[in-house]
Amino acid sequence: MVKTKWVYYLNKEELVTYTTEFGLDNSGTVEELRKRLSTFVQEEGETENHRDRVTDLALKHTRSTSAGNAPTPKRPEVLLLPPTQQPINDDSTRGTPNVSMYPVYVDSQRSAPTIMDRVRKWGVKYDGGKDPLGFIERVEELADGYEIERDALPRALPELFKDRALVWLRNNHGHWRDWETCKRDFLKFFLNSRYFERLDDEIRQRVQRPREAFKDYVLALQGLMRHSDYTEAQKLRRIYKNCRSEYQLYIKQTEFNTLGDLVSLAEDYENIVAEKESQRALPRAITPRRNEERNYTIREEQRRERHTMPARRHDGTDFAPPTEHQRKSEGSSRVNPRTACRRCGEDGHFAYECRNDIQQFCWTCGRRNIRTSDCCRGKQGNGQGPHSRRRVGSPLM
Repeated sequence: MVKTKWVYYLNKEELVTYTTEFGLDNSGTVEELRKRLSTFVQEEGETENHRDRVTDLALKHTRSTSAGNAPTPKRPEVLLLPPTQQPINDDSTRGTPNVSMYPVYVDSQRSAPTIMDRVRKWGVKYDGGKDPLGFIERVEELADGYEIERDALPRALPELFKDRALVWLRNNHGHWRDWETCKRDFLKFFLNSRYFERLDDEIRQRVQRPREAFKDYVLALQGLMRHSDYTEAQKLRRIYKNCRSEYQLYIKQTEFNTLGDLVSLAEDYENIVAEKESQRALPRAITPRRNEERNYTIREEQRRERHTMPARRHDGTDFAPPTEHQRKSEGSSRVNPRTACRRCGEDGHFAYECRNDIQQFCWTCGRRNIRTSDCCRGKQGNGQGPHSRRRVGSPLM
């Protein structure tokens, strides 16, 4: 029979390396990895495919152990418990040793005070609110990282709970012997009964948003599907189905088999789109400066022509603007008919929104206290249009 003692001298890094080499699962605690590798060596160590390799590993680690390179296990602490009872000289108890007189050996690495002290330094607390699965996942990650057996975690729950969760622990403490039983009771109470149904709806509704990078979308959707019962194929199909339609037009389902292939194709598409947008914006960035100056000159000339264009009288003749002498003499008494309100003669608003008193001024030349018909439209030709009034004494048509 193949010896497996050398397996228990391996550290976690070596255990992960050898389990991966033999095609075994490399996840779990150190104890789980040792048991898994030991079982494999016992069952497959004498076969032709693994006989030489197992023999080499046994000789290698046996020599290192005999040479003193293997880590020496810590000696368990000896706690002498004081006697709680005096020996009773009774025939019924004669010959029975007093248990409290003997030393009790306690492993300091697995004792409850040591575990609680290490768990306290994590700074992880659960108050009985949302995301109980996230709390369980975080605790298991830390326990594996610090090489604490999961079955020892129920003793450290007072350091992990607070508020409502601590009240639940005090009232429902079942003296759990293993972590799986404790986790089952915990999730049964704090996890909503329709949690997975709502989670499935949320996964289906989480689509890739406009202008969202494909990698950011994948990470967000993977975070939702982490606690679901989807298989890897179902997760990959859901990621492809929920991405934007332009990605699906570029990437066909037959072009990828893994998530890495899908992400690589999506990055190629995003690079092509970014390159096209940069080329489209390039002509705008390199417009010659002389064209901008020419356009600016044209706009300035048009603006000046609008301001210097003479006003038209009612009869079609040009109205000459007032001379310099007239502007100085009249000063601010004249109204600018182009910009003034037709109700009050002030600038800055229109007649339909004016609330000032009505002021008379000529709408053509801007003179105050005079009507347009008496000023600029009162000359020859005024009133000759089709809507003019009939003069008194004129014959009827």
